[in-house]
Amino acid sequence: MKRFLFLLVVFVFAANAASAQIVNEIIKRIDTHSKTLKSVECSLTITRFSAETGSFTKEGRIKFLSLRDDYSLRFDAAKPVAESLSIFDRQYTLYTPNTLTAYTGAVTAAQTNVFAIFALLPNFSTKRLKSEFGIRYIGEEKSGGATAWHLELTPKAARDNYKTIELWIDRDGMPIGSKTNENGGDSTTVVLADIKKNLTLTAADFKLKLPKNVRTVKAAPPKKK
Repeated sequence: MKRFLFLLVVFVFAANAASAQIVNEIIKRIDTHSKTLKSVECSLTITRFSAETGSFTKEGRIKFLSLRDDYSLRFDAAKPVAESLSIFDRQYTLYTPNTLTAYTGAVTAAQTNVFAIFALLPNFSTKRLKSEFGIRYIGEEKSGGATAWHLELTPKAARDNYKTIELWIDRDGMPIGSKTNENGGDSTTVVLADIKKNLTLTAADFKLKLPKNVRTVKAAPPKKK
């Protein structure tokens, strides 16, 4: 029995060491990949699960351009209804064709972080990843039709809005999926597919061409603290 327990401890230690080695390799690839990734265009599927109301899925195409201290983003949803979100020059426009309404305003620092995480594209900080989260390697799985490494991130400090984040990273080091597991049992899943990298994108790719009869609703500027 003592020999069995000893071998079991050795096996667990070896498995943990191998897992840590895989995690380090994945983080290294993420870091290397993010330094060369300047722009992305791909399909994007967002599924929001609520314990009270069930699942809601939104599908569309997203474009993302990484800038020195900023980024530009455009998401054109096709399902369940058509709508477009543009983030350009620190301003956002959300256009809903079925109501002929455009909501506009300045992108706050908090929204910038939310959109960057939501897009799962460049600006991915591996330094922050290692310092703020415990990282567990789950295994290889399929995400958006591609083989990916599945990681589970547990914040080292308790968060009010979520308990874990799951990430799917492809062999190049590209985050191609995420799932945010909230404290109350709700979750948000993001899946990227049909990914095209480092395209030449200009301002015209992110600006929305709105109809002349569109109604514009401007958001109030954030209050100064």
